Amino acid sequence: MAAKQRTCLRCGKSFDSTGPGNRICKRCAQINARIPITEEQLQKQRGVKRRNGEIISDTACDELAGGQVNS
Repeated sequence: MAAKQRTCLRCGKSFDSTGPGNRICKRCAQINARIPITEEQLQKQRGVKRRNGEIISDTACDELAGGQVNS
């Protein structure tokens, strides 16, 4: 997809996005990169994974992503 103007999800300012996956401006991305946080702390902030309100496990995530878990 082509780049276009998007609103930064962190600061709310418009910026030239490089594509649909780029939702945070360069300045805010640099600020985020300097914040020291472990993977464990990040997961705790994000909370549990859910699909349609139901808590899902990591194996269920793999199945949703296209990988099949053999029983």
